[in-house]
Amino acid sequence: MTGLEEIRYWEKGTLPSGLAIAASKIALEKAGAPPIDLLIYAGVCRDSLEPSTSSPIHAGLKLSPATQHFDISNACLGFVNAMMLAANMIESGTIETALITSGENSGPLLLDTIEKLNSDQSINRKLLKKYFANLSIGSAAVSIVLGNAQKFKTQDRCPLLKSATFRTNTAAHTLCNGVGDHRNLMMETETDSLLQAGIELATSHFESFLSAGRRTIEDYHHFVCHQVGKAHREALASALKLKNELMFNTFNQFGNTGSAALPLTFFKLLEQNKNTPIPYRLAFLGIGSGLSSIMMELEC
Repeated sequence: MTGLEEIRYWEKGTLPSGLAIAASKIALEKAGAPPIDLLIYAGVCRDSLEPSTSSPIHAGLKLSPATQHFDISNACLGFVNAMMLAANMIESGTIETALITSGENSGPLLLDTIEKLNSDQSINRKLLKKYFANLSIGSAAVSIVLGNAQKFKTQDRCPLLKSATFRTNTAAHTLCNGVGDHRNLMMETETDSLLQAGIELATSHFESFLSAGRRTIEDYHHFVCHQVGKAHREALASALKLKNELMFNTFNQFGNTGSAALPLTFFKLLEQNKNTPIPYRLAFLGIGSGLSSIMMELEC
């Protein structure tokens, strides 16, 4: 039904900050270990309500006392929201480098949902449907270092963030509601209504995104979309008139990894296409409950 073949989750007791620290160490090494002016934690999963999850990450990475840090939360779009904010701060000269990170762990939600479904004798098809999305939530930890292209030095091929646009429809904020923390999570989703509202928002946004950049679909080599599942991919492709081969997917291997989904899919796409000619142009098409949509152009 979903197109998912595998779901992963971390060992019980794993904290989002620990995942983010591990991913950040890899990102910092690949970036040549530059001084970091800003750290943003952008995951749905958090260590606790207070302090910010960025606090233990800052401590774990032994960042400078001068490194500003905070959390950003916007469902599945937190990571790209953080990229937009950090990029604007870099462009304005407020900072030179930023570390964006997220550590998503589906384990508590997945296991608690299975326990609830198995123990509730009143469950029927209609009641099951609002918990079905919980069974597709995956786990991943991702980090990225942003910096001014003129000053940033790395041996790897360095993607450029060219532009970004944002649209929202907060009338649909009730369609997906999650409660709890990393130890005890539960989420209820109106899947059909959320899918329809998300596709409508993305369709209207896509037209303005292309117009703002004076682009056409043919100008892009790939589109990196939020990784929900087969039904979402097919509906989005149909609405935006995108060919399936232009949409790179990871949901079959990882499920819906929340805020990590777009960067995870982006990194996997770069691995597969590391020898492609320059410029290699792609677009992020992000949709998150709330509802929000972010679309970005990147050039590699």
